[in-house]
Amino acid sequence: MKFRRRVSTKIVWTLAFFAALFSVYLYLGLFPGKLKAKVIQKIEGLTEARVEFSKSLYLPFEGLIFHDLKVMDSGGRTLFSAKKLSLNARLIPFFKEKKIIVDRVSLESPVYEWPLEPAPRKQATLPPKTVLSGQIPVPVVPDDPKPDISALEEGPNALLPENVYLQSIEISDGHVLIRKNSASPVLEHLRAINLRLEFEKPPVLTLKGFFHLGETAYASINFQGQWDLEKAGYEFLVEIKADEVPPWLDSYQQKAQVHLERGRTWLEVRLQSVGEEKAFFRAQAVLQDALIHLHKIKYSGHMKLSAKGLFNFETKIFERYQGLLEFIDVSVDGLSEKLPPLHSIQGKIAFQPDLFTIQSVRGELNRLTFEVEGTIRSFKELLADAKIRTQATIEDVLELLPEKEKEFLRSFDVQGQCQALTLIRGTLLKPTELAKEFRLAIRDGSIRSKDKKIALEGLSAEIFADDRGARISDASFLMDEKKHLLNLTIPKKPLEPGKLRLSSPELRVEADYHLEGQDIRIRSADVSYLDGFRAQVQGKILNPTNPALDIQGDLAIDTAKASASLVRQVPALEKLDLRGTLNGYFALQGLWSDPLNWDFKMDGRGDPIFLKEKIQLDNFELQIRMKNKIVRFPYLHARIYGGTVASELWLDYSKPKPSFSGKMYLNQVDLGGIVKALKPSLVDFGGVITTQSQAFGELNDPQSIQGTGAVEIRDGRLWKTDLFKAMGDLPFVKVRGLDFVVFRQLTADFLIRDKRVWSENLHLFSDTVALTLKGSAGFDQTLDLMMNIRFSKDVLLGAMDTGGIAPFVVQEVEDFISQYKITGTLKEPKYEKVPLAMGRVIGKKLSGFLQNLASS
Repeated sequence: MKFRRRVSTKIVWTLAFFAALFSVYLYLGLFPGKLKAKVIQKIEGLTEARVEFSKSLYLPFEGLIFHDLKVMDSGGRTLFSAKKLSLNARLIPFFKEKKIIVDRVSLESPVYEWPLEPAPRKQATLPPKTVLSGQIPVPVVPDDPKPDISALEEGPNALLPENVYLQSIEISDGHVLIRKNSASPVLEHLRAINLRLEFEKPPVLTLKGFFHLGETAYASINFQGQWDLEKAGYEFLVEIKADEVPPWLDSYQQKAQVHLERGRTWLEVRLQSVGEEKAFFRAQAVLQDALIHLHKIKYSGHMKLSAKGLFNFETKIFERYQGLLEFIDVSVDGLSEKLPPLHSIQGKIAFQPDLFTIQSVRGELNRLTFEVEGTIRSFKELLADAKIRTQATIEDVLELLPEKEKEFLRSFDVQGQCQALTLIRGTLLKPTELAKEFRLAIRDGSIRSKDKKIALEGLSAEIFADDRGARISDASFLMDEKKHLLNLTIPKKPLEPGKLRLSSPELRVEADYHLEGQDIRIRSADVSYLDGFRAQVQGKILNPTNPALDIQGDLAIDTAKASASLVRQVPALEKLDLRGTLNGYFALQGLWSDPLNWDFKMDGRGDPIFLKEKIQLDNFELQIRMKNKIVRFPYLHARIYGGTVASELWLDYSKPKPSFSGKMYLNQVDLGGIVKALKPSLVDFGGVITTQSQAFGELNDPQSIQGTGAVEIRDGRLWKTDLFKAMGDLPFVKVRGLDFVVFRQLTADFLIRDKRVWSENLHLFSDTVALTLKGSAGFDQTLDLMMNIRFSKDVLLGAMDTGGIAPFVVQEVEDFISQYKITGTLKEPKYEKVPLAMGRVIGKKLSGFLQNLASS
C-alpha cells in the first residue's frame, strides 16, 4: 500500500510540473526573451519589412501561431496587422519528401493598408535565400513576381518558394483600408472580411466569403466560387447590396456612357468560364431612388435590370449579351431640347448589342398619358422605330384592319373619335428630322348594324389586328341605355381559341370559344344575368351580326336578387320577399337581344327557400318553361311546416298588358309555425290549414285580379275574446264558458274580385259559440263583414242534459241570438251591434213559451 501511495504521489507531482511548464509556455510562447528578437530579426531580413508579434506558439491541430502580428515599412508605418496568424504544417511530408505542406493559413482580424499607388521599392540584385529546419534552402518570393500563366495550375503554390505548398487560407473579421497613396486619406474601408480559400489536387480552388464597404457599412458583398486551374474552368457568384453610391465610384464613371449618380442597389452576378478566354455571365439588379445618366438623358426612380451574355477577357468586349430593363416608376429628362420631362414611366426595355426593344412603356407628358413601344438601334446614332399612343382625333379605324376583319365590319356603321397612334422613325439626336406616322383607336364612337338590330353608343375601345386575328381591349359602350364593358379576341383561323369578357348592369359574360364557319362555338362560359342568374354554359351563337343563342348548362338563381331585378315585371315578387338559391339544368334558344321570345327550359331545386325571409320551404322543386313570351311554372312543390305546398303559375307577356294565372295548394300545414315566423309575438295563434285557390288577372292591375278558393283550419287557436260574455245570462238559465271564447276551427269558400276577397260562408267554431261571417276583406286590409252569432252544438247538448226549462230557453233563443257588423281594418277591426236588441227577442219568445205552458 505504501508503494502504491508513493507512485501516485510521483504521478501527481509529475503532472503538476508539466502543467506548470505548459502554462509558462502559453504565457512566454515559442520564442521567449532574446530568441524572440533573433527570430524577428531573421524574418525582417527575409521580408525587408519590420515585423512585430507579442508571442508565438506551436499547438497541435493549429500549428505555428503568431499573436498580435504587425508588419511595418521601414518608416514604421503599419502595412498589415492581425490579431492572430496560424500556420498549420504537416511534419511527416517534411521528413519524408522534404516538402513543407501548409494545411491551413488562418488570419484573425487582419488589417491591411492598400495604397493604389504604392511607393517604388528597391529591387534586390540577387533573391535572398533562407534555410528552413537547417536543411532546405528556400528562395524568398520576389517583390514583383511575374509567374508564367501555365504555372497557375499549381494554384497559390505558384507564388510560393519551391517545396512549400499551401492548401487553405482562412480570414475572419478582416479589414482593408484603401488609399490613393500611403499619405492620402482612406478612400474606402473594406470591413468584416470573412474568406475561406481551399486548394486541392486535382488543382481546384474553392473560395467563399463576404465583406462590407464603408465605416458604417453602406454596402455588403457576398461571393463564392470554384476554379479548376488545370481545365481553366471556373464559376463564381457575387451578390452586392448598397444603400448609396460611393464617391470614388462617381468619379470613376465620369467617362463612362452609363453613369449611376445615386440610388440604392442590389446586384447579383454569376460568372462561368467558356474556354480559357471567355466567360458567360448572368446578372440581375434592382435600383431604387436611382439617378442614371445615359449621354445627356437622365433616368430617375425605381428600376430593375437583368442581363446575360459572353465576355472576352483578351479583347475586353462583350461578344454577346441580352437583358431587360424594367421601369417601375421612373422620370426621364433630356430626351431633346423641345421635349419636356416624362414622369410616372412604367414598362420594360429589352436590350442587346446596339439594340433597345421598348416593350409597352407608359408614362405622362404634361399630364398627357402616353404609351410607347418599338426599337432603338445603334447606341451612337439612336435610330428609333417606335409607336406612341396619345389622345387625338384622326381618321377611320377600319382602314387599319386586314381584309377579313374589314369584310366582317362592313355590316356595321362605325363612327366616332379615335386615339392617335404615332409611329416614329429616325434618330433621336435630331428630333426635327424624325419621320412620323399615325394610327387610330376608337374613342366616343358608335356602332350600328345595317339592319338596326344592334346599336352601340358612347363606344371606347382599343382595336388590334395581326395575322392571328383581331383583339378588342377595354371596350366600353352603351346599349339599351346601359353601359357595357367588353374585351374580345377574334381568332383568324377556325378552331383557334378566342376569349370574350362582357359586363353590364344586367349581364356579365366570360367565355372561351372558337369559330365554326359563321357561327361561334362556346367551349365554356360563365354568365351572370340580372344579378340573380348565374350559369355555366356551352353551345353555339349563330349569325354574330344578329346573334341567336343555342346554349345549355347549369343555372343557379339567387331568388332574392332575381326577384329584385324582376319586380317591375312581376310586382307580386316584392311581397313574397324570396331568399335562397335555386339550382338546375337549363336549355335556351333565341335571339340574345330579345329575351322575352326565348325558348327556355329549366328543372331546378332549392333546399331551403325562404318566403318573407323567415318562412322556410324544404325540398323545394320547380319547373320553368318559357316560349313565345309566355313563362310557365308547371310544377312547384315543397315541404313547409309539417305539410306541403304546391303551385302552378303562368305569366303571359305576349299581349300589350302582361297577365298571369295560377293555382296554389296547402295541405296539412302548421299555421302557427308560419305565423310565429312572421310575428313571434303571436304565440297563441295556430292550427292546421288546408287550402286551395286559383286566380288570374293583369300583372300591373290589381283591379283585374279574379279567383276562387276554399280553406279549412282545424285544431286551431284562431281568436280568443270576451265579446260574448253577456250571452251567458239568459232568463232562468246561466250558460257557462262564455267569459272567454277560443275559436278552434274555420271553414270558408271565397271569391276574389274588385280588389277584395268575398265569402258567404265563413264559419268560426268554438266550444260555446259558432260564428258565420258574410262579406269581404280588401287588398288594402279593409273589412266589410256581417257576423251572425249562435250557440255551439256542445251548448245545445249541454242544455238537453240539464233538463227542466233550460232546453226550451236555449232552443228558442239559439236560432238568432245577435248580429254584428264588422268594419275597420284587419289590424284595427270595429264591431257594431245590429239595432234589434237581443233581450227583446228573447223576451217575446219566452213570453209566448210561458203562455203556452200555462194554458196547457
